[in-house]
Amino acid sequence: MLSLKIAQSFSRHLAANRISKRVLRSPPICSTTNTIVQRRYSNDDDKFVKPNNYKVFKDDDSSVILDVEEERALLDSQVVDEDFDEVDQFAGLDTSRGVSGVYEVEDLVEVLQKNNASNIFVVSIPANIRYVDYIVIASGKSQKHLMSIVEFVHKLFKKKRKPTDSIPRILNKKPLDWIALDIGEFSIIK
Repeated sequence: MLSLKIAQSFSRHLAANRISKRVLRSPPICSTTNTIVQRRYSNDDDKFVKPNNYKVFKDDDSSVILDVEEERALLDSQVVDEDFDEVDQFAGLDTSRGVSGVYEVEDLVEVLQKNNASNIFVVSIPANIRYVDYIVIASGKSQKHLMSIVEFVHKLFKKKRKPTDSIPRILNKKPLDWIALDIGEFSIIK
């Protein structure tokens, strides 16, 4: 039934001259691909690219395009390879042990000034009291600032001390108004 309708439609179009006679006269399609390709793409057509008209690309000429993960890995490896200059937090300070103890008074005042402590006050205690030689009083801007000053003095003490020196204790580690550090011959109150 379908073939009958197609034949009728074909005959109507042929009668109305809608199908060119050239299409009807075209040679039958060959089964081999070579003849089809030769018919469609003849050598006399100049629109097609010929082997002498294109540039040959090589891997040496092209740059490598990395995906996101490869680029991140490459950047991470470059960051690791770079040499970072470590900042010496004790630069400009004397890290050798003092004569009378771990700290000398002048060294301790210098450390406090480097850490922006204000109102530094040194009191010499008479020898007959036998508590400490000096009491150093200093102020900080905030509780965090006080704690950072004390921790820095504590770190420097550990660096300067001999193995026989005892490590000082920080009194009142949760400062509201003050922190005390007993360094043997000094007592620091902030």
